[in-house]
Parts: sequence; C-alpha cells; structure tokens
Amino acid sequence: MIRILFTTLIFLTFTSFMPPKEKESFEGIITYKITFIPKPGNEEYTKHQSQKFGKSLILSVYKNGNFKREYPFSGMLFGTDFSIYMQQLNRLYTKMRNNDTIKASDCAKNTLIQKEETEKEDAIINGVACKSYFISGGDARSKQPTSLHYFYPVGKEYIDWKLYANFNDMFYNKLVLKMQAPYYKLIMESIKYSVVYELEKIEPKKLTPDVINFPKGKPVKEL
Repeated sequence: MIRILFTTLIFLTFTSFMPPKEKESFEGIITYKITFIPKPGNEEYTKHQSQKFGKSLILSVYKNGNFKREYPFSGMLFGTDFSIYMQQLNRLYTKMRNNDTIKASDCAKNTLIQKEETEKEDAIINGVACKSYFISGGDARSKQPTSLHYFYPVGKEYIDWKLYANFNDMFYNKLVLKMQAPYYKLIMESIKYSVVYELEKIEPKKLTPDVINFPKGKPVKEL
C-alpha cells in the first residue's frame, strides 16, 4: 500500500509540472453562402462588384496557417477564381477568371486606417450561439470607409492566432486574435454595397497539401 501511494505521489508531482498540451488549429473545409446587396446609385460599379465573388465561398483551412478561398460561381468577366495564403511567406496570391496572371500581395501591409473597434450584440448563426466583433477603417488613399462585422462561436473550432500575427491586411491579425475561431457570419460594408458571408457547412478533415499548389505555368505579378 505504501509503495502504491508513493508511486501515485511521484506521478502526480511529475504531471503537475508538465506544460499543458497546446490546442491544434482547425483544419478542414468551410462553405459560405454569399449575398451581395447593392446600394442606390453607381449601378455600373455595383454590377461589376456583384460578379467578383459570386454566390458561394469554399474555404480550405490548413492547420499550418495556409488557406485557399475558391469562388465557384463568380462571374467569368470580373470574377475571382481563387485566393491562396502562404503562411510562411505571409503573402496572398489571387487569380481572376479573365486573367492567367496570379497577383501576389504582401499581407504585412494594410491599406485601411483603423477607425472603430468594438463588440456588438450576440446572435444565433446556423443554430450556434455566436459573439460579435466589429472593426472599421478608411482607405489610406481614397478615404472610403469599410466596416467588417464578424460573428464567431466560442469553444468550438479553434484557430491559432499566432499563425496570423503578421497578417495585417484588413485587420486580419486583430480579428483572429479576438475570435480564435473561424467566423460563422461576416457583414462587409462599404458606401456603395454590402456583402454578407454566412456559414452553410463546416467539415473538420485532414487536407492534402496538393490543394494549395498553384496551377502550373501561370505567371505571378507582385503588387
């Protein structure tokens, strides 16, 4: 009995000094429905923008921080084909449907100057209780305002904020630090239109690295 108690005491003492196991960042595929809401005036511009992302976003998220956004129903003339984020390079690579050139941008840069940051009223999204986070800013050149209103779950899918600590574009690093989860809904608003992304399906699964590769033979242009 004494030997068992002594062994138990040693085990408890050892495990009490072990660091807690770090959570694994979410990996899988998230599908969002996209709703484009034009505002009165400048119909030609909003017609262009309505084709940019189409009606659906398929987001492949890798636990190493890479992700791929695909827009299967975007317009053939002005639509985005895909965007790929390479975490180690901190760069976003975007291809439009009407152009073979892939455009590369440095995610350490942010064209928006922050104006407001706050929490707003919680909501139920896709049957899940979500907190909300609002951040807004103005374009450094045009001064046009843009606001981003996110709704995110607590205690479900985990996103490691450290993977995106240098992703400054559109305040993405602040967003991930706040939520530490994928958003379930996003309302992105400008003075000319609004775009709403709302969760349709979330599938935790191991992804193959091949999905993230660029199409062969496509030129890359630095922005």
